[in-house]
Amino acid sequence: MAVERQTFDYLTELLVHFMPISFSLQEKLKLIIFEEHHLGGTYILNNREIPIKSWIIIKGSAREFKTTKDYVGEQTQWFWFENEFIYTTPGFFSQQPAESYIEILEDSHLVCIDFQSFYSLKKTDPEAERLSELLRDQNQRMINKYLNQLRTLNGKARYELLFKVHPKLFNLAKQKDIAYFLGIVPDTLGKLRKNEK
Repeated sequence: MAVERQTFDYLTELLVHFMPISFSLQEKLKLIIFEEHHLGGTYILNNREIPIKSWIIIKGSAREFKTTKDYVGEQTQWFWFENEFIYTTPGFFSQQPAESYIEILEDSHLVCIDFQSFYSLKKTDPEAERLSELLRDQNQRMINKYLNQLRTLNGKARYELLFKVHPKLFNLAKQKDIAYFLGIVPDTLGKLRKNEK
């Protein structure tokens, strides 16, 4: 559905943290973005599907996971939370088939844009191109920070950091999914959780 005024104002406030947004770009965005509401457990992207949309979470959370022949179960790659930009690589920007799934973890409110609208806007408006690059850079910084933590922090420290920043996640995601993301076994995570109580 088309974006409501209150949601659009919220989104604008979010985007100006990355760069000033001209009135002209705001008006263009208003015409091409829309809102979606999804129940927890909904998949908004499937493996091997070419993503025709990308999203920003207004309220809620999501996770990205993969499945492979050599690993039994789901391999959680990432979690997204409010005010974060959801896309996969490869996927939306390259219009290549995704190598993962995106699952909504709780009832969520998203704002999205389809690829054709995004591509047309980016092609005709350098400001939109700059904004998309800044959003992608922000995601890449978060991923680099996570990979650095996997290399430099022990499992307990990684758990404590995630719990400090996103305590709600531990009531939304399965323990095995959080454990995989943290690079520890579920039993270890269970012991760390018990020690917190």
